[in-house]
Amino acid sequence: MRVKQHTLINAQREDIATYLQSPEFTQALVTHLGVVHQIELQEEHREGTTLTRVMRYSARTQDQIPSFLKKYESSAPEFVHWRQIETWDTQLLSMTYTIKAEIKDEWQKYYTTHGKLELVAAGGAQTSMHATLDYKVNVFGLGKLIEKAARKEVTKILARQGEVVSAHFA
Repeated sequence: MRVKQHTLINAQREDIATYLQSPEFTQALVTHLGVVHQIELQEEHREGTTLTRVMRYSARTQDQIPSFLKKYESSAPEFVHWRQIETWDTQLLSMTYTIKAEIKDEWQKYYTTHGKLELVAAGGAQTSMHATLDYKVNVFGLGKLIEKAARKEVTKILARQGEVVSAHFA
């Protein structure tokens, strides 16, 4: 499943990229995302025009369980965690990323998630931020159902990310 979000921001591409890589943005995102409890920078490495970062997300699960999975609510952990592995091209001002849930290794084969964020000059002092996330759940009989249930939350997260950046430069 693919989710796309475009946000027009009143700022230059370079300024937006700097903000997106800052602790200030990370904290603002936590504040504005109800589902995310914490985002922590675990690793950061620069090589030439490439910046690689590993961000660890933590989210409460109890209020986020889709209705069709409510019967499993009592066995759900209080928190779920995932790592977002970001690769920034600091020259093109774009970022690709993968998301890896902190689950048993043998369960990793049941889903794939990757995305891209591009900052495109939109004329004058404006930039269009294009965020795309592709995800697939490979669970026979439930994959499409889980993907559809997650779509609303994923769309909300990408939209909120754009809102946070836009508000910062307003």
